[in-house]
Amino acid sequence: VMMTREQYMKALMTIAAHDAEQREQIKLQAQEIARLREALQLLHDHQNGCPLPKYEKDWNRAMELTEQILKEQS
Repeated sequence: VMMTREQYMKALMTIAAHDAEQREQIKLQAQEIARLREALQLLHDHQNGCPLPKYEKDWNRAMELTEQILKEQS
């Protein structure tokens, strides 16, 4: 299927706009990840142990996951 020059240019502009939109979305997602990572780091840094023994298993798992995530991102 042959495209006219006008159709070709319109297609290129559509692709360029889509790419720009995707780059903006990636930028916003990266900023949100940075904010969430900062919050997770602050929460982790200010923990002083499990609040109650009945939550110890879940609390320990949460701290393990937190440490893994923070280690991966650094």
